[in-house]
Amino acid sequence: MRTGQRRDCMDRYSAQETASLLGLNVSAVYILVAQRRIAHRRVGVLKGQGRIQISQKAIDDFVESCESPPSEWSKLSKNKFRRRPGQIIRPDGQPLKYF
Repeated sequence: MRTGQRRDCMDRYSAQETASLLGLNVSAVYILVAQRRIAHRRVGVLKGQGRIQISQKAIDDFVESCESPPSEWSKLSKNKFRRRPGQIIRPDGQPLKYF
């Protein structure tokens, strides 16, 4: 296998490839790895050093973990009225009126 070619059975990506897949900076991927927020494998001799490999499944799991359901506040902001900049919305969805 020549350099730059990837076998189809290897679903492992480097930190640079993972960054481009996720649309992140490479340093952000290194931070995610250091915080153990994305599953990875280090291939190398010494602990804490070596090439980082991240599987496609780990990338998919990370993306799913970042998704969140819509909050109550986002539902309230889509009420019949438009919120003006700086306007405070009460929990019942009505604007707070100052006296």
